[in-house]
Amino acid sequence: MKQKKTSPIQLEKKRVNNTEKLIKAAYWDDYYFKQKQSIAHLAPSQLATFCLGELIEMGISSILEIAAGNGRDTVFFANYGMKVLATDNSLDSLELLKERAIQHSQIEVFLSRCNRKIHSYYSFTK
Repeated sequence: MKQKKTSPIQLEKKRVNNTEKLIKAAYWDDYYFKQKQSIAHLAPSQLATFCLGELIEMGISSILEIAAGNGRDTVFFANYGMKVLATDNSLDSLELLKERAIQHSQIEVFLSRCNRKIHSYYSFTK
């Protein structure tokens, strides 16, 4: 079977795309590394405060948080008894989150490096 040759333009596009991914990852790693200096309490997002009531009303007690960042919403949900599986692409954010999660046995943290561009997601659980 004959292999298809990759054009120089395709190779350059792939190189640029990989470089952009590395720059974005480095940006977030640096951002959260700087936050490690202070792990003070951060207020939850407006979305998290809205969703909490909805989750409780629906009887949901465990959630997956994608792009958890510094964990402000993760800790918020855990404080209300939710079991939270938190993930992020930044190693530094996860280290910061692990420090904050020490007091919460219902928080599980894991690294998720996604190499694909995701435009949307869908989930339904009951």
